[in-house]
Amino acid sequence: MYPAVNFHFDVKFNGGGIMAEGGFQQVSGLKAKLGSQKVKSGGGANPYFKLPTPSTFDNIKLSRGVMVGSSLRHWVTQAIYNFEFTPITVTIILLDENQNPVITWTAYNVWPVSWSVDDLNSENGKVAIETFELAFDRITTKFKT
Repeated sequence: MYPAVNFHFDVKFNGGGIMAEGGFQQVSGLKAKLGSQKVKSGGGANPYFKLPTPSTFDNIKLSRGVMVGSSLRHWVTQAIYNFEFTPITVTIILLDENQNPVITWTAYNVWPVSWSVDDLNSENGKVAIETFELAFDRITTKFKT
């Protein structure tokens, strides 16, 4: 048993007319958290107690070099500029050295929240990076057994 590396992953899209896209440099926002709520219980030294509330999830952010002719960017910009989109399913797969899934996250009813391009700078000679921020209403996680 050994820890999985964080640089070997794949991102797949299902729906929205999005074709196979190039590899992503970074995926962030894979975070789930249970909340809590204070409830008044009456008098005494500690008049409150906490109860759990449903899970919350961060938006997913996908970053990569700007791709010419990207169907993902077309889907995102159609949503942002024209409010025209169909929610999709996005699957993020952490892979082992043999290309087998270690962890698979599948986000359902995904819609675009934002699109940005890093600052353009003629002095640094770096690749132009674009970032897509995606919201969703449900996510599942499957672990390799």
